Amino acid sequence: MQTNVLVGSLFYIFLNQAVMRNRACLVGIQYFLAVRMVSRRQVGEIDGAFNGTYTGTKSQVAA
Repeated sequence: MQTNVLVGSLFYIFLNQAVMRNRACLVGIQYFLAVRMVSRRQVGEIDGAFNGTYTGTKSQVAA
């Protein structure tokens, strides 16, 4: 389950390198932080967090 967090963060690092835009980097960092917060509370739903959008992950963190 920790591997999913690692793979997801590596994927977003690759995505940010490919796009090379400040906005994409900020969204990637915020997404990674949101996923880390979710992983602390709901480790079993990490796959759902990665499959959802950033707003979906944000609502999961709020809940």
